Amino acid sequence: MTQNTSITGLQLKKETEILKDQLTIPFIYFHAYTPADFSLDQGQGVVYTHARINEGQGYDPKTGIFTVSVPGLYLFTVQYCVYASTNAYFAIVHQGTRIQPSFTQYVTSNFATFSMQVFVRAAMSNQIWVESYHAKTQLSTCFFGVENSFSGALIHM
Repeated sequence: MTQNTSITGLQLKKETEILKDQLTIPFIYFHAYTPADFSLDQGQGVVYTHARINEGQGYDPKTGIFTVSVPGLYLFTVQYCVYASTNAYFAIVHQGTRIQPSFTQYVTSNFATFSMQVFVRAAMSNQIWVESYHAKTQLSTCFFGVENSFSGALIHM
């Protein structure tokens, strides 16, 4: 009986290790910055041309779109800077639906930086991006555009 108990214990240990490996959450996260275009039309996606990090390769710096490769709960953030007396209307978009809008009108200082964030439960191949939702949205180029950024991370499967 002791030998059977040892074998059963070893089998349970092996099965536990296999389950732990299967439950490991992969690292999926990105941080992109510097838009290709600082003056945007209504419905135009913001294409951040530089990716400081792109673990999982989900962000495409040519299109500005993040494509989900692992389904789960994600957190997305956007930071943008505008010059005084300009308007900015942005939204985080999931599958064509604005899920987190943000706008500023006629900032009175030289420039101001704003941010927004949203949690999204996303399925495989879903796409998330940042979009201007008003004509003549204007970003500033202060600090060389580095403060204009789009980030995302898988936080739970």
